[in-house]
Amino acid sequence: MACPLRANKPENIQKSDEFPDAMKPWLGDDFQPVLNLELDYLKDVAAYRKDSKLEAKLACRELNKHGRANYARFIEHVGRNIYPVIIANDHEENYSGVGTTFTLLLEDGTEEKVTPALATNYEVYKSTAHTFLQTSVLITPYFRNPTATSWMDAVTKYRDQVNITKEAVQKSSDETLNKATVVEILTAISTFLTECLKNRRINFDDWIRMNRKHFKHIKTIMSAATKSQADVNTAAMLKWKARLGPKLWRDVHVIIPTVWPVAAKNTRQELFRNILDPDRAETHIISSEFPRDMNDIRRLLGRVVGDRVVARFVFGDETPERKMKTYFLSSPIDVVMDDALPHWHNALREHGELDEGQSEEQNSDVEK
Repeated sequence: MACPLRANKPENIQKSDEFPDAMKPWLGDDFQPVLNLELDYLKDVAAYRKDSKLEAKLACRELNKHGRANYARFIEHVGRNIYPVIIANDHEENYSGVGTTFTLLLEDGTEEKVTPALATNYEVYKSTAHTFLQTSVLITPYFRNPTATSWMDAVTKYRDQVNITKEAVQKSSDETLNKATVVEILTAISTFLTECLKNRRINFDDWIRMNRKHFKHIKTIMSAATKSQADVNTAAMLKWKARLGPKLWRDVHVIIPTVWPVAAKNTRQELFRNILDPDRAETHIISSEFPRDMNDIRRLLGRVVGDRVVARFVFGDETPERKMKTYFLSSPIDVVMDDALPHWHNALREHGELDEGQSEEQNSDVEK
C-alpha cells in the first residue's frame, strides 16, 4: 500500500546540502519521503486501540490471556498434587513394543518402574506378526508402478534382517517359544522378498495370496503374545494393588499415553477397568494421545482433574442444565456443546446442509 505524501515540502526540513558531508552519500534524496509522511497517517497506523469498540475486544483478549496463564499454573500444580499415579506406557524410551512399562509415582517421591512382559516371548511374537505389515509399507507404494526398482535397497536390507532374526530364533534354547510358527512366518516373508529381488519386480498377486495363507499363523502368535502379556501384567498390577492397600488404591489415577490406532480401545484400559474400584473406572483412567514426557503427563492429569473441580463448584449439579455443564467440562466434550448445537444445526439448515426435521429433533433433545 502506497504511503500518502505531502504535496509540498515543509519549511522545517533541511536540504541535503545542510547535512554533514560524511552523511551525504547515505542520504541522497531518499530521506525526504520518510519525513514527509503525514502525521495523521502515522497516528492511524499506530493507534490500534483506536476506539471504544475495539478497546473492549482487546481488553477481553488480554483478560483471557491473563486467565489462561493462571489456568496453566493451576493445572501444573494440581497435576503434581495427585498421588498415587500409575503410567501405563507402551512407548517408553528404549522400551517401545515390549508389552507396556508401568511407572508408579507415590507422594513420598518414590518412583518404581516395571516391564513385566520383558520376561516373556511377547516381543518375539509381536515383532514376527508385524512382519506382514512392515513388508506392506515397503511395497504398497509401488502398487501402480510394479516394475520400478527404487524399492530394492530397502527391501534387501529388511529381507536380510528377517533372515538374521530367523536364524536367531532357530538357535534359541527357549523351550516355551513357538519356534515352528515364528520360523514359518519369517521364512515366508524372506522367500517372497527374495523372489521379488530376483525378478526385479513386485508380484502383488503373490503377496495377497501369501497374506491369506498365513493369516492363521498371524492369529496364532498374536494370541500367544497377548496371553503372555495379560498374564504377567495382571499379576504385576495386582501386586501393586495389594501393596498400596484399599485406601491408596482407591485414589490411584492411571494415565495411558496412546497413539491413534489404539486410542479408542486398548488392553491397558481393559486391565485397569477391571482392577480399579468399579466407580473409579470412568473417572480415574485417563487416555490421551498428547503426553510424551513426564511434564506432559502431569499437566494432562492436572487439566482433567482440575477441570472437574472447577466445573463442580462453578456449575453445580442441581438441575439437568447444570449437570450437563459439569459433565462436559469434566469429560472430552466441549463445555459449550449444549448451547452450540442448536445454533450450528440452524446454520446448517439455513444452508441446506441439514434436514429440517432432523435439526429440530436434535435441538429439542438438547434443550430437554
